[in-house]
Amino acid sequence: MNNMKQEILDCVLIIPEGKVTSYGEIAKKLNLDGRTVGQVLTGLSDVEMSKAPWYRVVAGDGYISSMKLGDKGELQKNILIREGYTVIGDKVDAGKHMWSLTDDKEKESLF
Repeated sequence: MNNMKQEILDCVLIIPEGKVTSYGEIAKKLNLDGRTVGQVLTGLSDVEMSKAPWYRVVAGDGYISSMKLGDKGELQKNILIREGYTVIGDKVDAGKHMWSLTDDKEKESLF
């Protein structure tokens, strides 16, 4: 696994239950572009997806961007709903659930 992917996953791992963060927030912390973060998360293997809460990363306004990808978007939306997030249409209630990466300590990597 390359270093950039590892850093992105390390950020995803510290998102608390009940919260989401944005591609842009991760990108800002790592000095990357938000699209790069999205591409990395979209390309995760099933094993990587099972180890990291990738579904807790959405657009800055709460939009579940992966909805554009069909099945993966439906999977993300269903996981969020199952975990109790407030989802209206294809958006997570950002006012209720958005979290900043600077609000918590980093955890050790699982990868």
